Amino acid sequence: MPTQTELIGNHPSAPNIFAKWFINNDVTTTTTKNHRSLTPLLASDNDELIEWLGHTLFQHHHTDYRIEKLKENYSKLGFSEYASYIDERRRLPIADRVKKGNATEIILTEYIQSCLDKELIKVFKLKYNPNVDQAIKGDDTLMVDIFNDGKQDKVRLYLGEAKFRKKPTKQIVSTLADSLAKDKLPLSYTFLIDELGRDATM
Repeated sequence: MPTQTELIGNHPSAPNIFAKWFINNDVTTTTTKNHRSLTPLLASDNDELIEWLGHTLFQHHHTDYRIEKLKENYSKLGFSEYASYIDERRRLPIADRVKKGNATEIILTEYIQSCLDKELIKVFKLKYNPNVDQAIKGDDTLMVDIFNDGKQDKVRLYLGEAKFRKKPTKQIVSTLADSLAKDKLPLSYTFLIDELGRDATM
């Protein structure tokens, strides 16, 4: 079985936020086990971590167009009217379970990219959720890496499952592993292809 380094790369190095946030331990690989554990080094109220999380969560929930419209409306309305306006059109969830689930998916996505040290092709599905307080259907993480092996361009898919738990247990890790072990086409695959095709024609 490939090691974690072979699959997603080394744990990020400073000044990457994940190098400051976590220390990693790649468990010895066996024929049935391939696991990297992350132990936090920063407190949950660390200022740098909060700022990074706030910015990252916002970017994953808002399209560039929506961000520009928010800035435009803030300039027009001022703080008081804008506060009421944004509350009716919010893209960030209030439901605690959804907030935690979304954050877990986002952290997984950002961690994999940080390990690979490259931006992957992905669809920010949370930007398109019609009900922000309900978990959106689809894969937790689906990203595409297009690379050249020296002979030709190839495509590598990164499919991930993310679960929020206060204390990770063997059972939840096994559940995640069993889900990923299934031979299936990613749920978001056709959506990703459609988005890539749309971008290519713009």
